[in-house]
Amino acid sequence: VGDPAKPGFYIRLAKWLPHNMSRPHYHDRIRYFFVVSGTWWVGSSNVFDENKTYPMTAGTFVTHYPGKAHFDGAKNEPGVIIEAGFGPLKSTSCADNPCPD
Repeated sequence: VGDPAKPGFYIRLAKWLPHNMSRPHYHDRIRYFFVVSGTWWVGSSNVFDENKTYPMTAGTFVTHYPGKAHFDGAKNEPGVIIEAGFGPLKSTSCADNPCPD
């Protein structure tokens, strides 16, 4: 429903495949997540370290605050999440810009 690249409310259903992780980045708007199935791994840092992620299992609710560096993804099993927020959403890579920690 909606589009995170356009103004207004959006909801997305996403499946993280095993062994896929994002790299440190941050967003300009708050976002909300609900883990539907599997495990979604979340780290809060401007330095990528898969060993410093925490498991969010099915039924977990997660908030990503604006301007806070993070990375996330799936380790050994898929993780299915629902993401909700308001667009337009801007994502900034910590590789290209100084990231808040």
